[in-house]
Amino acid sequence: WVVRAAAPPAPTVTKAYAALGGKLHVFWGTTGDGGSPITGWVVRYRPSGTTTWTVVRISDPARRDWIVRDLPIGIRYDLRVAARNIVGVGPSSATVALITK
Repeated sequence: WVVRAAAPPAPTVTKAYAALGGKLHVFWGTTGDGGSPITGWVVRYRPSGTTTWTVVRISDPARRDWIVRDLPIGIRYDLRVAARNIVGVGPSSATVALITK
């Protein structure tokens, strides 16, 4: 029988916080790889209440954090993370909301 790979399941955001200077820092962990090694990550963020996500593609599969920099102060942002493997990008983590400071 043949085992077929699938896109990875959604990662879990393990920690997220707003740092001074308009920075948002997000950390995540994996929940699996879909049967094929993870090849990277997709971090998405947007001002809460808007529909357009800014997308950051991370090619280092060992990476488990990202800092979004130079955002306006006092704005609420939504962040989420997805894993990527040879099959494609899996579903995103739960959305985390943070206010820049």
